[in-house]
Amino acid sequence: MRCAISAALAVGLGFVLIAPVRSQDKEDVSFKTYDGVLIKGTFYTGSKGANSPTVIMLHKWGGNSSENGWTELAKRLQEKGYSVLTFDFRGHGQSTTVDPEKFWKFTPNVSHYKKSAKKDQSTIKYSDFKDSYLPFLLNDIMAAREDLDNRNDSGGCNVSNILVIGAEEGAGLGLAWMTSEFFRESINKKNDNTGLYGVWNPKLTLDRPASEDLAGAIFLSAPKSPLRLSFPYQHFETVTKDKLRTIPMWFTYGEEDKQGKADAAYFAEVFKLNKGDLKIKNLTLPIPKTTLRGSKLLAQPALQTPTEDLIEKFLENMVKLRPNEAKKIRNANEYKPYPAPVGGLGFAQ
Repeated sequence: MRCAISAALAVGLGFVLIAPVRSQDKEDVSFKTYDGVLIKGTFYTGSKGANSPTVIMLHKWGGNSSENGWTELAKRLQEKGYSVLTFDFRGHGQSTTVDPEKFWKFTPNVSHYKKSAKKDQSTIKYSDFKDSYLPFLLNDIMAAREDLDNRNDSGGCNVSNILVIGAEEGAGLGLAWMTSEFFRESINKKNDNTGLYGVWNPKLTLDRPASEDLAGAIFLSAPKSPLRLSFPYQHFETVTKDKLRTIPMWFTYGEEDKQGKADAAYFAEVFKLNKGDLKIKNLTLPIPKTTLRGSKLLAQPALQTPTEDLIEKFLENMVKLRPNEAKKIRNANEYKPYPAPVGGLGFAQ
């Protein structure tokens, strides 16, 4: 009765008792790639605004950005102060629209297509492409980074602290993209297209490579051979002069997943990983008592230790290990898109 009276008084006095809500907590986003693909995604604004570390989430081939706890993880990290970008890779989910004038003039899009493309065809789906097309999805991550640089400059996040979460094939692509960031200036300069040439120019001198923005990465069931392709992970190490493994990385897998365990052992050898707790920079650490893979390791309350708890702890530790990386204006309006340096990264084309 007392509550009813209080409510009536509030209405009578003209008060509206509503919890504060920020309209930009979640935003549907879209951005275009070098070759004219319209990428669709969601941006979750961190509570720290311009000081929010930035998480990029990369789903597997054949998946999408809202599968198996992906959205729930993004929301959870947002609540902890991170800005998070999730998106559908080309041909997946909602990212199926292309500009025919650009897309079909980009040779790899034609040569890796399973059938004859019509010059005016404006939609695509991943299943129409050969497995060998996988490395060219790097163009989508590069476009995502450009979008984040714009958000950084407008106060939506801090790209001086980027954390990558990749599942299965998304993990392999994440490692390739992280490698490419060693050969690009972090601050865009007018008429500069450094990244286009950098991967095959080891003598290139950069003022501040974009790789310095990478605070850490988590890979869920990263495969040695995504889609049975030979991924040049060892080349990633060689071309960065063993600097890639200085970025904190955690390779995880289901403890009872035999393939996941074998793949983790391979990455432990390539990147000189440790076994231990989440305070160690580079490690393999399985999720106990499960055969689940990739994003299926998420949203599983029956697990002995929920994967999300471990992810949150690892990210927290990696940000703490960073020096005070204050926000830097990236001059995003000066960025000139260029194709992913697939050949320079060691992929067959």
